[in-house]
Amino acid sequence: MLFNKKTEYSVKILLYMSSMLKYEYINAGEIAAKINLPKEFLSKILQTLTHYGIVSSQKGKNGGFKLIRDANNIRLIELINAFEDESFFTKCIIGTQKVCAGCNCPMHDSWEKTKTEIKKAKLSEINKYEI
Repeated sequence: MLFNKKTEYSVKILLYMSSMLKYEYINAGEIAAKINLPKEFLSKILQTLTHYGIVSSQKGKNGGFKLIRDANNIRLIELINAFEDESFFTKCIIGTQKVCAGCNCPMHDSWEKTKTEIKKAKLSEINKYEI
């Protein structure tokens, strides 16, 4: 698995939220039910997404969470920075070395190309696929 659970679920959460009309406030319980995720775990992810300026929250009867940026303006790298270990892009993908810079593992060149594409990927592009 390339990404940890928080990163994977953050993508699913944001894809669901981006499918809502006019980015309305959505109750955390509704999001949790739609993506089959415990509400407590979802709340921690939403709190981080709020901290990173990707979603906003509102308390009260009509409150919840909503996207504050268009899916075309949210990059996968933002989610990686929010939820992955800081060594995500520097470690060897197959674990032969702690640092991948110049390592000679059989996946090095492919991983370098993949990292470049990951850094450019937008949430709106991921939305093309059923996740």
